[in-house]
Amino acid sequence: MQIKQTKNVKSSAAYDVVVPAKVVTEKVNVSLAKYNQDANIPGFRKGKAPQAILEQKFGPNALSDAINEVIQTAMEKIVKDDSLRVGIQPNVEIKVAEKGKDVVFSMSFVLLPEVTFMDYSKIKLEIIKAKVSAEDVTEAMNNIAKDSRESETVKRAANTGDVTIIDFLGKVDGVAFDGGQGSDYSLELGSNSFIPGFEEQLVGLKAGDKKDVEVTFPAEYQAEDLAGKPAVFECEVKEVKAYVETKIDDAFAKKLGLDDLKALKANVEERLSGQFDGQTRNLIKTSLMDQLADGHKMEIADEMIDMEFNELWKQVQAAKEAGKLDAEDASKTENDLEKEYRLLSERRVKLGILLTELSTEFKVEITQDDVQKALMAESQRYPGQEMQVFEYYQKNPEVIEQLRAPLLEEKVVDSLIEKATTTVKEMSAGDITKLLESENDVPAKKAKKAVAKKTTAKKSAAKKVATKKA
Repeated sequence: MQIKQTKNVKSSAAYDVVVPAKVVTEKVNVSLAKYNQDANIPGFRKGKAPQAILEQKFGPNALSDAINEVIQTAMEKIVKDDSLRVGIQPNVEIKVAEKGKDVVFSMSFVLLPEVTFMDYSKIKLEIIKAKVSAEDVTEAMNNIAKDSRESETVKRAANTGDVTIIDFLGKVDGVAFDGGQGSDYSLELGSNSFIPGFEEQLVGLKAGDKKDVEVTFPAEYQAEDLAGKPAVFECEVKEVKAYVETKIDDAFAKKLGLDDLKALKANVEERLSGQFDGQTRNLIKTSLMDQLADGHKMEIADEMIDMEFNELWKQVQAAKEAGKLDAEDASKTENDLEKEYRLLSERRVKLGILLTELSTEFKVEITQDDVQKALMAESQRYPGQEMQVFEYYQKNPEVIEQLRAPLLEEKVVDSLIEKATTTVKEMSAGDITKLLESENDVPAKKAKKAVAKKTTAKKSAAKKVATKKA
C-alpha cells in the first residue's frame, strides 16, 4: 500500500492511496470464499461451487467488500502513523476500482482544532441548594396520599371528583370514528383528561344512566380529521366510585415500605432535596457551558459546523412544516433564523470538542457499573416496561454506547465544578420553582439549556422502544 500526503494544514489533511492489485485480489478471493460457504447455488453443495461461478454471481459484491476493507485499513494506518485528531468521518474519493487493477483513492480528513485550556478557577458558579420546609414535606406527602388513595362504589349520583366507570361510543355526523370507543373506562370527573365539556355532562348521573354527551373537538386537536368538529358520545354509566380519604400515619408509611411516619417524612425530604438539586443543576450547567464557550478560542473546520447545522436545520424545518415552531422563531425571517441556528451549531460543536478533550485531560472513565446504573435509571423512566427496555439493550449492545456520552459529560461537569470558584446559595422550594419557571419563560435561555444538556448526549433509545411497546 502506497500512501502519499497531499495536504497538511491546521484544519485538514489529505492523502492519495494506491493498493496493489495483488492485495485486492487476495481480499476478493477471501470474500468469495465466505459467500461460497453460505450461498445456495443450484447444482452445487454449499462451499463446493467453482471459482468461475462464484465470480460471476458474487464478483461485484466481493470487490466492493475488498475495497471497503482496504479503505478502512488505510484510514486506520494514516490516523495512527500521523497521529491525526479526526473530527468527522473522512471523505473518500475512489478513482480506480476495477477487477485486476490497482485500487486508487484519495482520502481527506477534517481535523479537530488545538485546544489551549483556560484557568478553570476563573469559572464562577453559584450552587443553589433547596431549603426544604416542613410545609413542603407535608404537601408532598399529601400528593403521595392522593395518588395512593383507593375508591369504593357508591349508590348515588356522580359528583365532580368521583370516578365513573363508563362505556362510550363517539360519532361525528352519525359515523363512529377510530379511537372513539371505550369499555369499562375509569374517568375521574374534573380531571380534564377528556375533551373539554365532556366530564361536566356526566355529573349527576347514576349507575345505569345513559346519556348522549355533545362536545366539539378543539381546533388544534391532534387528529386533523376531527379537529374543530362537533361530536356525540353515547355514554352509559356502569358504576360510580368515590375516593376514600387516606390517613397519613405509621400504617400509611408501612404500606409504602417504610418503618413509620418519621421515616416517611425523612424519605420525602431527601427526595425533594434531590429533585431540586437535579433541576438546579441544569442552571449550573448552563452557566458553566457559557463560561467554557467564552473562555476558549478555537478555529473549527466549517465542515464540522455544517454537519451540526444541517442536523439542527432539519429539526427546525420539520417543526415549521408541522406548525410547531415556537412563537419567537416563527416571527423571524428565514435568513435571521438560519444565522441564529448556525451560531448555535458552532457553539454546540465547540462545547462537544471541549468536553471530549476535557474527558481526556481529567482522565475521566466510564465503568461498567456506571453504565448499569444508567441503564437501570433509563428503564425506571418507563414504569411497567422495564423488561422491554432491558431486552432492547441486551439485543442491541451497540446502543448501550449511547448511554456513555451523557455519562461522560456529567463526569466532566463534576470535575469542572470542583475546579471552579463556587458559592452556595440556599433558596426555598417555592423560590427555586419561580426561578426555574422564569428561566423556562425566556426562549433564548431555553435554547441555551438545551445546548448545555445535549452537547454530547444522544437521544435515548429506550424512549423509542418504550413508546413503540406502549
